[in-house]
Amino acid sequence: MFFLKSKKNIEKSEKNICILILDLLKKLIIIALQNIKSLNYFNMYTSETKIRVRYGETDKMGYVYYGIYPLYYEVGRTELMRNFDFPYKKIEDMGIMLPVIDLSIKYHKAAIYDDLLLVKTIIKKLPGVRITFNYEIYNEQNELLNEGETTLVFIDSETRKPRKAPEDLLNKLKNYF
Repeated sequence: MFFLKSKKNIEKSEKNICILILDLLKKLIIIALQNIKSLNYFNMYTSETKIRVRYGETDKMGYVYYGIYPLYYEVGRTELMRNFDFPYKKIEDMGIMLPVIDLSIKYHKAAIYDDLLLVKTIIKKLPGVRITFNYEIYNEQNELLNEGETTLVFIDSETRKPRKAPEDLLNKLKNYF
């Protein structure tokens, strides 16, 4: 009889421990999701573009020349704006120029001739006078090759002075932030 009572007590204790562990896991997941949201993983607009490395973009070793990556960023940025139904042509027709005022690049691994690259372009915050684009370039093995960032400034074509981002663009982007 003692053995049966002990076995029931052990089973009850194991059940209580499982409930405690599940409650703890639930709390940890909630904390993790709050931390991810605070890092702005959900507040952004992302676009993906594929580019095949051409022979003329490589050096003698078959690696993509380091100065080519900003051109890949430009393709990603241009396609993001086009996919968002706000191509550069439309911005120029509004009398706005968008020169790059800052560029940073971090190289992790070289892309090589004939690689099919994925250029992920990200807008992490709503633009004001400036708009910042972040980039991640991956190879077909999903290895992160390169990260970068460009900041562009909205300039009035006539006055050559900085101005705010077009209201139409801000209204479209607000849905993602």
